[in-house]
Amino acid sequence: MKTETVKKSVRWSIILFYVLLFSSSVLAITYYTDQMNFQPGEARNHTQYITYTGDNLTVVVPAQFTIISNSSGSTISGNNITWGSGVSRDVDYTIESPDNCTENTFFDSQIYRNDVLNASFRYVCIPDSKIVDYKLEYGHGDANYLSEDYISNESVTLFNLIRVFNIGHYLDPDENPVNAKINCTFENLPVRTFGRVDLNHHDDVINGVFTWSSIQSGYWFRIGVVSQDLSGKVLGDYYNVSCNDLTYNFTNHQVKASYTNKTIQVRNTAPFTISVTEFSDRLRYVINHTELYSLEDVDFRWSVAGTHKSESYRKVLPDDSLQFDVYLSGNDSVDLEINYVPSWYANSRNPMVYTQTRNQGYNISSAAAAISGVDGSLIRSINNTVSLIRNSQTANFRIEMSDFDELNSNNLYRARLLVFDYEGKPQNADSLPNITLYDPVRSVIANTTMSLDETGVYTYTNNITNGNTTGVWETIVSAVIDGTTVKPNDYWELEGSPAEVKINSITDNVITTIIADATITNEGQSGQEYQYEYCIVAEQANQCGGDDDLGYASAAKFISPGDSFNTALTLNGITQTGPLYFKLVVYFGTEKSGASLLFTAVAASPAPAAPGAGGGGGGGGGAAAPRVITPEEIPEEVIEVIEREGTLDLTGYPIAITVFKPDLMRKTFQISNVGEGDLTNVRMRIEGLPSGSYEIVKDYYSSVPPSEKRPFSIDFSNDYFDIGTYDLKLIVSSDQGTKEIDGVLIVREEITENPTIQEPGPGSYPPYLWYLLIPMILFIMIFIIIIHCKAHLFKKRPTDSRKKSQRPSTKKDYWEEIEEKVKNIK
Repeated sequence: MKTETVKKSVRWSIILFYVLLFSSSVLAITYYTDQMNFQPGEARNHTQYITYTGDNLTVVVPAQFTIISNSSGSTISGNNITWGSGVSRDVDYTIESPDNCTENTFFDSQIYRNDVLNASFRYVCIPDSKIVDYKLEYGHGDANYLSEDYISNESVTLFNLIRVFNIGHYLDPDENPVNAKINCTFENLPVRTFGRVDLNHHDDVINGVFTWSSIQSGYWFRIGVVSQDLSGKVLGDYYNVSCNDLTYNFTNHQVKASYTNKTIQVRNTAPFTISVTEFSDRLRYVINHTELYSLEDVDFRWSVAGTHKSESYRKVLPDDSLQFDVYLSGNDSVDLEINYVPSWYANSRNPMVYTQTRNQGYNISSAAAAISGVDGSLIRSINNTVSLIRNSQTANFRIEMSDFDELNSNNLYRARLLVFDYEGKPQNADSLPNITLYDPVRSVIANTTMSLDETGVYTYTNNITNGNTTGVWETIVSAVIDGTTVKPNDYWELEGSPAEVKINSITDNVITTIIADATITNEGQSGQEYQYEYCIVAEQANQCGGDDDLGYASAAKFISPGDSFNTALTLNGITQTGPLYFKLVVYFGTEKSGASLLFTAVAASPAPAAPGAGGGGGGGGGAAAPRVITPEEIPEEVIEVIEREGTLDLTGYPIAITVFKPDLMRKTFQISNVGEGDLTNVRMRIEGLPSGSYEIVKDYYSSVPPSEKRPFSIDFSNDYFDIGTYDLKLIVSSDQGTKEIDGVLIVREEITENPTIQEPGPGSYPPYLWYLLIPMILFIMIFIIIIHCKAHLFKKRPTDSRKKSQRPSTKKDYWEEIEEKVKNIK
């Protein structure tokens, strides 16, 4: 028995030794670089950190890079850096990338441990602008992204979007980056909407931290958005946005890209100055473009007595002058109407057309008033003394490609290429440009030529159907202009069908199983396989996923266009009571929709004791009446109201209203004015509950001065409401604005003030006895085990019944004893 035990111990020791040996071999090296990327025209430092176990470590630095520094104990031979033996040894070195490189090329740096290739670093030449991108949308909904850094002096909301390009496809294998982060500073202007960003308001600025835990697939990802109202800006003012470097991480590489700070200037919407000179047969118009922004689709139209003449230009640049001779007859007045699209609407799917007019009288002849013709020319502000330079400029050209941002399936994709000569006039390419469309997995969806619509304007359309892969697509155009090949590109997103997400109610709020009734509706034009996740968290800011969820689950469901999916979402193992948030997030493509609902989780009601429980002589005390919840502190509800920039803002919401049946059905709120000015004609009302189910005892105050509070009391009908939860909206209105608060009404059973405590009787023992009995039982069990083991270990082998001191009585007996011993030995 002992021999077999020893053999087993030896076998397990050997196995354990090899497991440890293998583990140390696998985990013998970790490596990380703080800068994977660099851009053409700029040398950057890249610091690498390596921890290894082995006889030696050698790193081969790419020949195009320069070694700047290396940690102690290393030697350098050519492009190789070598360290000696070590156990969990930490080393580092810094190299400098070249100051010129070809975009999209990459360089590998091999890592050898014990003279065997273990891993490698990869460095990519790519502009920072193709890693982090700022898009400013003028208004929202028409992909109206600014092509120039100018906006109008009209009331407008600007949408700041920070975009991230995933360069994980340069790695082998491809990786999805994690922990994308960028910090931005915005002006202290009213914030209308924001998403995927934490905002901190200060006296003079607003700081925003854009973060995203993981960027799934694709080349492009929108990390967040902040929209601000610029109505307070006047002509000549600037709007500024500044951000620090964007960073995100792969397993062994960090990407760090500089953000170009933005300065947007407010300009006048009337860009032209117009002067008119009368001649014997015509009026000469000299029209100067005096603003700083470009104009597109500029149309000049003259009208006299029902006759019209027009001149059109595809693009007019700042400082351009246009001269028109308008040939007339009669004695009348001319109406000039100039229609144009300013640069802040140049990329819009539905651009706004602006108009500037001029009425000019004339007296040329006695004939009937009419327009006979218009001669126009574009005059550039180029001095004649630089004519030689101007001649050399004729070899220059400029192209613009449309920036198509988002598209839903089953819609028409449009691309447009504009070609201009050195003067900004449209010119044709040498041949029809070629256009290629790549889907998110880099499959070629289309490869064809664009159509020529007019001089210098090329277009392409493609109906993107339901079967195409959603995600980030890339369009690449190849055009030859004056013998030079150019390849502009555009990243855009094919979205899945957007989803409407609702959590209708919490149908079971008793721990440990919480059930929510939810609905997901496909609002798109095609069927969609929706991935969705849901969770319960204690804080509203906490997102689903991670170790801090109280409960989490995920699933998927295909929903046809226009259909709704109603389901009961169940989360088990919830032990925390009190106010919690049930969240549901539905993903479609790289976008998502979500909903959350505040509810109160409660403990289950204890079962009442049976009368006379325990039997035997004498009865126990009476059992307390069952109740739904345990007593707890119910905080006073205070809604803080502040007037900002002519609108009303509320803090401290969403809100939970808790009342108790049957007698405690009134709830009082305090409206607190935390602003600096009076709130006037303040009212409160409720939506979402039937009329007659509640009464607001006092729903109006003529004014609430700063730093003061006013109570609003609501009586909820005991006859209408059963125990459960009900969704509602609390609406606070005043002359300064109106604001809604999402909330939930929680109706509970009334708390018993002095519940009866059951006295111990037969079959019922006070808890402290259990605290004594359990340790005693454990002690007795351990004692029995020890005695049993001792008896087993020290048990004697069977021996002859006679004592050693007893000698054989006869010679025969002696030999019989010897024979018996020999037999035993055998």
